[in-house]
Amino acid sequence: MLTLRCNPISDGFDEGGFSQAGNVDFYLKSFRDHGSRTLAELIQKFSNSATPVNCVVYDSFLPWALDVAKEHGIYGDAFFTNSATVCSIFAHIHHGLLTLPLTPEMTPLLLPGLPPLTSQTCQFSEEARGVSEIWPAKLIGPMVPSAYLDERIKGDRGYGSSLWKPL
Repeated sequence: MLTLRCNPISDGFDEGGFSQAGNVDFYLKSFRDHGSRTLAELIQKFSNSATPVNCVVYDSFLPWALDVAKEHGIYGDAFFTNSATVCSIFAHIHHGLLTLPLTPEMTPLLLPGLPPLTSQTCQFSEEARGVSEIWPAKLIGPMVPSAYLDERIKGDRGYGSSLWKPL
């Protein structure tokens, strides 16, 4: 049986969050330091339980979570919370195929595996192909219930999970 747990970790600003930090660089450093420590504590907390942690699913903007998982000899899997196009653009930047900042002369943006990108055009099938050429990605979605998109599925208003209520 698969057991999923969702537990919070600290960014170092548990009372006020990002606004308490004052600036982005300080917040990100604090989140990495405190988040790494509290994630390691969670993994350790469950290590001797009937259901130890064997995989950490983390937001792709928190790559240090994979380092923590590896330090504990468990799997890590990035969950990309943004669109496939955004993930593809980030991958191109990471691999040096795109440099920032963009200039007006660079539009439409032409990247391998993606259609010409302008603010008006973008096809999901092209996004998916572009990402899969760079990473072994499995695309899921939409992550929004049908009631908020097209109402094709009667009564589909939620998936039973909440950031504010435990499962």
